[in-house]
Amino acid sequence: MFRISSDGLVVDPEDDQPVARVADGFVTAEATMGEQHYLILRLACSGDAPPGAPQPAAQLHQFALPLEQAGELVRAILGIANRPGG
Repeated sequence: MFRISSDGLVVDPEDDQPVARVADGFVTAEATMGEQHYLILRLACSGDAPPGAPQPAAQLHQFALPLEQAGELVRAILGIANRPGG
């Protein structure tokens, strides 16, 4: 289980250490399977890689979310990003 710290970071509830990395970039696409619509979200976490360097597969994280859940996720992210100091 994880929790969100007062700084808006995902942390381990036992030691308050961050458990997620900040994404340096992302790509989204909409996909349809049957009658269900999905948002494909790919996050890139470059770490110490120089700008423009190829992204190692271990630093790409891809998710497929039902479109209605994706909307909830985007609203949550925007809420954190729009906070003072965010």
